[in-house]
Amino acid sequence: MKKTTSILIGSIILLLLVVFILSRNKEQSAVENIKVPENNLLQVAGVWEIDKKQNYAENKQKSADEVGRLYVDYSITVFGNRFTINPKFSSKLVSVQNYLNSKINNESISKSFSKDKKSVITISDGSKFYQDVIVMDKNNIIFPYNGTLYYMKKVENKVSRTFIENYQSTYEGKYAENKNKFVKDRENIAVLLGIKNKVSMNDGYSDLSYRTILLDIDKNNNAQIYQTSELFFPRENGFWIMQYSNSDFGENHIDQLLAKPVYSGNNSKETEKLEFKVPAEITYLGPEYVSIMKEENQREEYSIYDIDKMTNNNELNIEQIGGKEAVNTIKNSIAEESNNSNIDISIDVKNENYKNIGILRNSGKWMYQTQYILKKGNDVKLKNVDLNIVSHLNISPDELSMNWQSIKNLEPRAIDAYSSPDKRILIIQTKDEILIYDYSNNNKLIGSIPISNYDSIIMSEWAIGNYAEIWKKEFKNNEKLPSSFIINEQ
Repeated sequence: MKKTTSILIGSIILLLLVVFILSRNKEQSAVENIKVPENNLLQVAGVWEIDKKQNYAENKQKSADEVGRLYVDYSITVFGNRFTINPKFSSKLVSVQNYLNSKINNESISKSFSKDKKSVITISDGSKFYQDVIVMDKNNIIFPYNGTLYYMKKVENKVSRTFIENYQSTYEGKYAENKNKFVKDRENIAVLLGIKNKVSMNDGYSDLSYRTILLDIDKNNNAQIYQTSELFFPRENGFWIMQYSNSDFGENHIDQLLAKPVYSGNNSKETEKLEFKVPAEITYLGPEYVSIMKEENQREEYSIYDIDKMTNNNELNIEQIGGKEAVNTIKNSIAEESNNSNIDISIDVKNENYKNIGILRNSGKWMYQTQYILKKGNDVKLKNVDLNIVSHLNISPDELSMNWQSIKNLEPRAIDAYSSPDKRILIIQTKDEILIYDYSNNNKLIGSIPISNYDSIIMSEWAIGNYAEIWKKEFKNNEKLPSSFIINEQ
């Protein structure tokens, strides 16, 4: 009996030991799968020189773009005639062979590479510039472009400041060269600016209101301004309004956003509604999407909604916003913040379903942002983090006619800026006014709009030519009230 008992106890101990080892291996493999990547930019930052080129397309077109080095910096990326002064970086791990096979469709080349996983860094400005770069090691990269596979070696770890400034000047010079053309071919311009006014109160809540400013500028830079107490914005099916209200029932607080076509009634089937039991505010409004920030217990939580589906209260997740690449971006971001083993980030959903993402304005750009709760022992810290996502969403363009440093040189008080699509008009926001410049005429100040230091811009939509006149008529026909406009004295 004793022998049987000993064997039984020994078997149980052995079984527990096996389970423990298996669980440990599982934990270790899970941790190993969440590898802390190098910073997306640092992997490709610097100056790269062509080592060799390999054609993979039979009818590859010759282009001046193919000649030259690759320059990568936080503020600029240049390859040949292609460049951007607003690069954003994201990364993913891929099998080099499989990736190249899908990109270049040339098995004889792709099979010469192993199936080992390497980092692919995507460089994009969300508009015209896009390039994937495969990082083979810290000194070698490859990438396909225009029928050629480029093999490049690093020759410098950093791009010189002089080089960056020269290209920023070139970018601005693109538009300066056309100044005479601007004067001759000018058209009417209209811009709708959505303004949020937020005043913090002693009870922890905020006095929140929204309004829309229509700035109408004719060919001769004569300007008029109109405003309304609601958010008035253009959509494919006409103009809509976004209304905000809040109410308190005892200890219950409700914030409500109502979106509907301008000419619809109160019970229109097209009306979309959002309700929140905590203070909520808009951080971005465009023709298709709205970004919301909710505040509770001093924590910020973000959401992005499709305006046509607001009533369903379906927040967009990271995969809907930017696809698999964006999922990798959030994984990498979480891993980077967790680099210190003493810091824990609590994420209660799968990365693919991560929804705490908003669209906010930062130095003349619409940026995706999230907020992490960092825990270290008993200390809890909140941290806002920008996410470099190549968006699948159609959000408002934010390409500026000048780089941010040049804008600060023009107006040191600048906290935000916007450019018209033809780059003729530059708008700069300070704490107490919105300044309007004629960029095509050496940044001549043509007017200013007084605002409060509690104001921020959450929407900018532009129209040129006939559309500008249509916008003006729509705005005025809905009993919008004129507001003061101060013309710059010459």
